[in-house]
Amino acid sequence: MKELSIDELLAIKKTHNIAIVDVRSPKEYNEDHIEGSINIPLLEDDERALVGTLYKTQGKERAVKEGIDITAPKLKFFHEKFTDISSKHDKVLVYCFRGGMRSGALCSYISSTGIEVYKLLGGYKSYRKHVIDYLENISDTLKCILLHGNTGAGKTEILIDLKKQGIPVLDLEKYAKNSGSVYGEIYYSDGHQTQKRFESLLFNSLSKNNDKFVFLESESRKIGKVFIPKALSDSMKNGYHIFVESSLEKRVSRLVEDYSKSKTKDDDKLINATLMLKDSLGKKIVDELIDKINIKDYSYVARYLIENYYDNLYKHSNDKYSYEFKVSSDDYKETLTRLIRFYEDVKGDNYEK
Repeated sequence: MKELSIDELLAIKKTHNIAIVDVRSPKEYNEDHIEGSINIPLLEDDERALVGTLYKTQGKERAVKEGIDITAPKLKFFHEKFTDISSKHDKVLVYCFRGGMRSGALCSYISSTGIEVYKLLGGYKSYRKHVIDYLENISDTLKCILLHGNTGAGKTEILIDLKKQGIPVLDLEKYAKNSGSVYGEIYYSDGHQTQKRFESLLFNSLSKNNDKFVFLESESRKIGKVFIPKALSDSMKNGYHIFVESSLEKRVSRLVEDYSKSKTKDDDKLINATLMLKDSLGKKIVDELIDKINIKDYSYVARYLIENYYDNLYKHSNDKYSYEFKVSSDDYKETLTRLIRFYEDVKGDNYEK
């Protein structure tokens, strides 16, 4: 049986049209997977749970027999899928959790039908170890340029436009599926992020960056349900820090756009998030804000939260850094020009504070 190590796979991905097939259950795949892989599960979630229970209660032999009984009727399906996949790719690789029984059995069957297929040595676990090792050593090769600023200052918008200019950007909020504070998950409506998936997305982005500099937004180590790896967090603290300012009116406008118009259009989510502020703002204020949401007065809510919640919440973290300089996103074109110039200066080792 042909095998590839994780290092060999990642190298081949750069130069070949390789299909990567994850044969783990959908639940395992959704928790994390190799970038670009497709999920063709050997066992569905309920089937995997049944086999696992039999393994624990009746032993390996009984579990293996049940696994064979479940997968045998699917062999025609697998053959058809892999025939189609192999016709569209230079190479086909299969992986399961440890690179053991599931991927081994399927590779043996597919190979017996005349289709060339590789197995990932060590399976997903080898990939996971590679990601962890990479992120643990990221501080040796990465220099971060941090954008700070109060809520609604336009930092995310700036990062998007910097990326369009071909400048390396790491979107922590996007990968964490959370844009901060109690309203953070509203912006991302497709569920919580797992720590493993978050770290894989960081690895995917950073490992493609041939430049040691990267722009990102200042964040605490915890974003929503996930944590920034320590080495990356250390690189952020030791990086360059730039403060983005904006007028109150512009900030209110951005929050209204982000949380009530273009993304969610769901007042129930806004209300549920606002209810979480009772301890911070008091029941009377929260009830008043909910009344304003119900009559679509989003500007009132945004303005109140900026002046009485957000700015107080982030004042300490904003004050603890020494900034290279400050920019105003109200003059958006000038802000982008200055940030790009700064990036070019530090990249060329021409920056003097």
